Amino acid sequence: MDKLEAIDKEIKEIEQKIKKLETEKNHLTKKGTVIRRANVKKAVKIVNDDKEIGMIALWEDGKTTICISDKEGLKGGCYTAVDGGEKLFYIAQAWAAGLSEKIKIKPISMELPTEEAKLAEKLKKK
Repeated sequence: MDKLEAIDKEIKEIEQKIKKLETEKNHLTKKGTVIRRANVKKAVKIVNDDKEIGMIALWEDGKTTICISDKEGLKGGCYTAVDGGEKLFYIAQAWAAGLSEKIKIKPISMELPTEEAKLAEKLKKK
């Protein structure tokens, strides 16, 4: 097998991997957070002293989910509002940020990892 055949084989394997990821609709971000891209429109992490304590997600169907983790006897959990929409997504962020000066709201990337994104872009151009 010469170099061109080896490269062609590797490209086909990568294309299959990308198709599989798109089929599963699960993509890893740079930091490893898995997001179901087909359903989540936007998402943020709630961070306290560099520790992730929760998450807020806006779904494509307009639902908003807010999750807080258990901590020191306080019960955590998730709540999904059916008709909250984008307005509730931002209100929930303001509420969470207002709980403490230490709490920060950080966006969760909804993109493919850099290497896969570059490869996918190259394949689209062909």
